[in-house]
Amino acid sequence: MQQTRNDSGIEKTLDLVNQELMSTQTIGLPDIKSEVINNAYEIAYKDKPFCPHYTIDADEIAAELKLNLESAAIIFEWDFHELVKVFTANKLKGHFKGVQLWAYMGNQQINEECNSFPVNWPIESIKGAFLMYQVDAEGKRLEGSNDIEILVRWHKSMTKTADYQLIEALFERLPATDFTQEELENRLAEIY
Repeated sequence: MQQTRNDSGIEKTLDLVNQELMSTQTIGLPDIKSEVINNAYEIAYKDKPFCPHYTIDADEIAAELKLNLESAAIIFEWDFHELVKVFTANKLKGHFKGVQLWAYMGNQQINEECNSFPVNWPIESIKGAFLMYQVDAEGKRLEGSNDIEILVRWHKSMTKTADYQLIEALFERLPATDFTQEELENRLAEIY
């Protein structure tokens, strides 16, 4: 399918803003590291940078790029069973330390399509997104810690119910601080 370009003033303005936001940024890095990164971007992308600067660092002695694993966000892709049975059930039992589900950010895809309206009914599959943070022993977010995003896939074939509203209700409740093992079991009894 061929993409057509809209030459409206709005699109041109958005392009300029995006170009400005996407230009290579090496704020806070020493000049030598910045030069290594800028040179690599120029060769690879011809002034069209791809990675945010904070995910890329450099070895100034060897003049080589390296990934900055301390500042790059981490993204997992799980299916419904992995989220519920492997992670959530074990977290409620205290088997996962150092992370906290922060928020359910809603759907990225419905019925294998990007989340847009109108939605084709019935809803047969969802890909939702959760935000999780690293926390200390007291459960407080570690300062400067990375976001951890969890993309969760549900399809009606995974559960006894095809009622997506039950799935969404569970997803919305999971990050709540008062969510309990008992509530999980009650909700799963409806779903499985």
